[in-house]
Amino acid sequence: AVRPDVRAINTGVIMVVQLTMFLFIPSRVKLTIPVALFGAVGTTVSYWWTSPADAATKAATVLLVTMPAVMGYVAALRQQKTERQEFWLRQQLQDANRELQGEVARRVALQVELERQAATDLLTGLPNRRALAERFPVEVARAQRTGEALSLVMFDLDHFKQVNDRYGHAGGDAVLRSVGQLCIRSFRGVDMAARVGGEEFAVLLPGASAQQAGAVMERFLHTLGGLDMDIGPHNVRVTATAGVAQQQPGEDLDALMARADTALYAGKQAGRNRVVLAPAPG
Repeated sequence: AVRPDVRAINTGVIMVVQLTMFLFIPSRVKLTIPVALFGAVGTTVSYWWTSPADAATKAATVLLVTMPAVMGYVAALRQQKTERQEFWLRQQLQDANRELQGEVARRVALQVELERQAATDLLTGLPNRRALAERFPVEVARAQRTGEALSLVMFDLDHFKQVNDRYGHAGGDAVLRSVGQLCIRSFRGVDMAARVGGEEFAVLLPGASAQQAGAVMERFLHTLGGLDMDIGPHNVRVTATAGVAQQQPGEDLDALMARADTALYAGKQAGRNRVVLAPAPG
């Protein structure tokens, strides 16, 4: 027979072991249940056969042995349920974060595209006057820092109205696109060619004096005059007249464009297809 003190110790050990298994390894409930059942059933059978205690004492012993297994099993199930809910919530949060990040990225890309379109002439793909106005103070500040010259060219296609009258606006648009492509190919990466009006373009040339900018435009006009532009079955050639002005200290964009425009119209009056340098103010 098992002495009462030994039975109490064994019962306590079984209770502690069962609770420990369920509480510290709740993720292995399926493996823990057989062990707990084996311990509870084995202990119960052992006590019933070896203990001289009465039925009430045996029943209490069985209850004490099995109760931790039942409580541990229920606690493990609740913990597993809680962990599954937490995992599901984490997954939902991660999915929501990914969706939010994707939406932010889409909005940023859309904002960048809208800003690009707002600063781009859609017909030619060149920057527009707004982009030129934003770039101008940057180049002025750079010129002041380095002491280099900064020049602006305004050029206008000659007799462009005749192109529109003869080939329609679609033909005129084709010519403007061809001129835009030529600008992209002809000028340096630091230069900025922009479409500022119907058939009027501007070119900002950092580091170039009026004479240097004039030489650049002479080459450009020569290339433009020899360029065949396809408008349906027709090959069209156009020329342009350019005015060049070198930026003076304190001169803003409007004043610089006005001087370049004055030189441009002087070139128109002199017969077109030429480059005219604007004199310095005064």
